[in-house]
Amino acid sequence: MERNLILIDSIPTVVWGKESEKIYIYVHGKNGNKEEALFFADIAERKGYQTISFDLPSHGERKN
Repeated sequence: MERNLILIDSIPTVVWGKESEKIYIYVHGKNGNKEEALFFADIAERKGYQTISFDLPSHGERKN
């Protein structure tokens, strides 16, 4: 699966899958991180969607 790492206003973000006009925004749970979207993004891509996930404050790359 295509995986592009980008920053949105200095927030670590992953854009998963092939470019599409249909997009899901994946928000992880407590103690999670943006990489947890992989399983969901794989299913979404098969249905024609692209997925964007990001680290919430104090999670993943934003822990410090």
